[in-house]
Amino acid sequence: MARKPKTAYDDESDVGRRDFFGQLLREVARPVAEFREAVKEQPPDLPETRLRPPGALHETLFVNTCDQTGECIQACPANAILSGADGTPYIDPEHQPCVVCVGLDCMAACPSGALMSRSADALGMGLARVDTATCLRSTGEDCTRCIQVCPLHETGVNVLDLTLDGSLHVYEDVCVGCGCCVRACPTQPKAIIVEPTRTLV
Repeated sequence: MARKPKTAYDDESDVGRRDFFGQLLREVARPVAEFREAVKEQPPDLPETRLRPPGALHETLFVNTCDQTGECIQACPANAILSGADGTPYIDPEHQPCVVCVGLDCMAACPSGALMSRSADALGMGLARVDTATCLRSTGEDCTRCIQVCPLHETGVNVLDLTLDGSLHVYEDVCVGCGCCVRACPTQPKAIIVEPTRTLV
């Protein structure tokens, strides 16, 4: 009867066992390493389209600096900050906009520096854009909801105003991109959106 070939597993010595299990570990680890490399090559979850919390650094720097602890999320009194699939915070104005709270608590709570301390009129979150064709004012309705809910409007700063022909105008130099106007807009799709800005360094 022919003898079965001897394998490393059959070797009773410590060296034989180490060789066998070492090879087994390498075979198991290889696909795991290949999977990790494949995940790294996947495109990001469209972070350039996200509205970040007040004082956020430029997108690339923000993602690399944020420690994803969620402290800004917990600190937000309006519950406006959400956690993305990658663990970084963002704001969905249609869900709940930033209300530019008095303490700007999220910036104070950020432990990593991904959110820089800034004044209420220089948050650098985004810029409101109006689709005049979708706006109710283009149909003759006297809608000013977006103007009335703007947090800076209450302080006497005109971010949104009406032109001579009655259409809506955004003063880009003072808009902070909080998104309150988006939430208040009654149209679907929204006649006003906030485009995230990426200017802070």
